[in-house]
Amino acid sequence: MTNLPAAAPLSTLKKVLLVLRERAARRNRACVRKQRGFNLIEIMVVLTIISMLMGAVGFGAFAMLEKARKKETRNIMHAIENALVQWQTESTDACPPALNDLVTRKILNKDPKDGWGRPFQFKCPGEHGNEIDLVSLGKDGKEGTADDIKSWEDEDAAKK
Repeated sequence: MTNLPAAAPLSTLKKVLLVLRERAARRNRACVRKQRGFNLIEIMVVLTIISMLMGAVGFGAFAMLEKARKKETRNIMHAIENALVQWQTESTDACPPALNDLVTRKILNKDPKDGWGRPFQFKCPGEHGNEIDLVSLGKDGKEGTADDIKSWEDEDAAKK
């Protein structure tokens, strides 16, 4: 601020105050203009970070989903084996002709399907030292591939 002599006319003081107000108003308008919103680069950076986080979370979630389907298939296989024991105690036959006969006799509530919604391959009596052989075709739905889940294989051996 400039030092004005005490005897300065009133109109000069008004002019100085008017100039100072205009400068302050210009400064305020410049600040408002700068803070008005986000520019395109800032928005793109935020969207890129969010999409990377979503990708990482999605990848982990799909891996967990696949693991859950395998575990569900194993649990259903154990339920079928237990239903077979009940079949043998209630019937003179050693094996049911098909898995849906366990449903017909109300030993199982519904037709057993693996974690991917496909029917099991069933063989009774089993050929691998078991009473029954159950096979889930796994994720790809093709027989004889590495993702097949077999009732006669140990769970730990199947993980390797």
